[in-house]
Amino acid sequence: MTDHEAEDDEVLVSTEETTDVEEQGRAGRIFLTLLVLALVITVGVFAYLRNGEFFAELLAKDSWKSRLIGNLHPILAMIPLGLITGVVVAEIAGWLSFGKFHPMTRLTLFLAVITGTLAAASGLVFMKLEGNSGPTWNAYLWFGIGSLVAFALAYLTKIWAVNARGRGVVYAIFLLGGAAALVYGGLIYGQQVHRYTIEPAEDLGTPYGAIRSEREASARLAQLETKGQSLSTDLSKKNGEIANLTKSAGALQTSLNQEKQKFAGASKELATTRKSLSEVKKQQAGTMKQVEQAKKQAANLKKALEEAKKREAELQKKAGAMSNEVNQLKKALEEAKKVEAPKPEPAKVEQPE
Repeated sequence: MTDHEAEDDEVLVSTEETTDVEEQGRAGRIFLTLLVLALVITVGVFAYLRNGEFFAELLAKDSWKSRLIGNLHPILAMIPLGLITGVVVAEIAGWLSFGKFHPMTRLTLFLAVITGTLAAASGLVFMKLEGNSGPTWNAYLWFGIGSLVAFALAYLTKIWAVNARGRGVVYAIFLLGGAAALVYGGLIYGQQVHRYTIEPAEDLGTPYGAIRSEREASARLAQLETKGQSLSTDLSKKNGEIANLTKSAGALQTSLNQEKQKFAGASKELATTRKSLSEVKKQQAGTMKQVEQAKKQAANLKKALEEAKKREAELQKKAGAMSNEVNQLKKALEEAKKVEAPKPEPAKVEQPE
């Protein structure tokens, strides 16, 4: 084998190794892309369904764990905030160095996306448990999720970039836009939770309060003490009224017991009356049965009477016919007698002698 052939073999092996490394790197980027997108989409879906029955049932399955996850939000929110701050500062320094400083922020940005997803999920649980709702809280929620989406897109832009170490214009837009959304969301959260604006009031004495507020609180406390004394007096009066009502309640209880005794006697009488009424009903039922039987017998007698009347009518009809026949026979007999009767002989006239 010549030297040229050996060099060709070394170049071929090096090319194959480079191809394997590129394929492994591409598979890794695909995996990271799918992972980041899945996390961001999951958080977005839960944010959209936060007011539905699904999210409420999910929190109700284990309330202890839900409270633990919600209470971790203030701690988890600081981790991606610090990581993003470091990434933004490092990238701005790299841009201002005009290529002399190349910060390695890929891993930091990835960790910021992962911890930001955890912070967003715990924030959703925290808002639901605290009952935070309304336009302001919704703005805080969606600005936070928007910043998470922007950082995820910045990370994907960085790992899929082919030049300039993934620090192009699109990457800068996503990174700085996400940082701006995060800052504005933090401002909304601070105003809602701490009630503290960027510009302090004129009468602010310390970073944590105002002298006027303390005076107002003292005046309010004095008012509350006066109101408390008045309430104590009213309470004493109410206690007297309660004692009187207690006595009245005792008298009413005695009357109620008497009425109960009367009611018990009336109940016994009612039971006796019901028993008698039951017996009367039984007798009435027997009488009704006899009446039904009498009605049936009357119906049978009526039917027999109608049949007898029909038979009587038939007999009368037959008797009329027989009477007619008898009359005809009588007539015939009379005529026969007239025919058969001898004629009278003429009387003899005796001659005188």
